Amino acid sequence: MIKTKEFEAFGRQYRTTQFSAARAIELMEMDIQHPLYVLEKTEVNEKGAWLLLNNEYAINQFVYDEIGAIAPRLALNGVLSIVGDFSFGFLRSWKSTRIPTRFTSGAESIASKHMNPTLATLTTDDMATMRELEEYYSLEDAYKMFDALVVKGINAALSQEAATENAKR
Repeated sequence: MIKTKEFEAFGRQYRTTQFSAARAIELMEMDIQHPLYVLEKTEVNEKGAWLLLNNEYAINQFVYDEIGAIAPRLALNGVLSIVGDFSFGFLRSWKSTRIPTRFTSGAESIASKHMNPTLATLTTDDMATMRELEEYYSLEDAYKMFDALVVKGINAALSQEAATENAKR
C-alpha cells in the first residue's frame, strides 16, 4: 500500500507520498530522473499551507535551507535523496529469490513491448489489476508480489520434477 510521510530537512517541513508501482517503474526506466519527476508527489509546508513541488517555480521558490547555511542546490539534493529513498530505498537490500539454473537454462521468453515484465506478470497472474498498480500498490509491494509468484513457480517446478522422478521408478 502506498504510504505518505512527513519529514524535516534544512529547517523546512515536507510531505511526500510513495510512487505507485507503475510510476516507480516508469521512473526507473528513464535515463534521467529530473527533480520535477522525483518531487511530483512531494509538498512543502509554506506558512501553514502545503504546496505541491510539481513545477520548477515551486522547487526554486520553496526548496532551500531555512538558515541559508548551504546552497539551494544542496538542499534540493538532500530532499531528492530523502524522497527517492522513501520509494526506492528498499532496493539497496532487496534479495530476490534465486531460481535454480536448471529451470532457466535455455529458456526463451517473450515480453510485451508495451508493458514492463513485472507489471505484466502481476496482472496476468491476477495478483493485481493495472489500476491497483497505478494507484494503490508501491514498488516494494509489487516486488514482494512478484517474488511470491517466483517462489510459487519454483515450488511447482520442484514438485513436477519430483513427480517425474518418482514416475520413473
